Amino acid sequence: MRNAKGGVIVTFGEVLRSMRTQAKRSLGELARHLDLSVVYVSDIERDRRSPLSLTKILQASKFLNASPDSLLRAAAESRGTFDLDVRDYPPVALELLSGLAKGRQRDEIYQQMLEILKKEDLDGTGT
Repeated sequence: MRNAKGGVIVTFGEVLRSMRTQAKRSLGELARHLDLSVVYVSDIERDRRSPLSLTKILQASKFLNASPDSLLRAAAESRGTFDLDVRDYPPVALELLSGLAKGRQRDEIYQQMLEILKKEDLDGTGT
């Protein structure tokens, strides 16, 4: 995703602001939808506060009619961890996530998994 100046967006706040402005939504509209104050959301967009929670990221992306991918990635980069609710995941998914949590793999392995996930999304069979 690129910002208004054509530069690559790196912070969570920049990604959120870009998505909101592209959706032609005001700060107040987004804040009301997320049940947060305008000042709080403004602070997030200015990177004065931590990124939104997983639930709020999903709510925001749905409200802005955008994929949550960029927000999730920016939040993970900012925190150094990835927030994931696994309550409804099947055992095989938990096994895969456990494998990822154990440590760094070769880039080719990640690329193969990513291609499979992208294919699932394109086929409409992914979640």
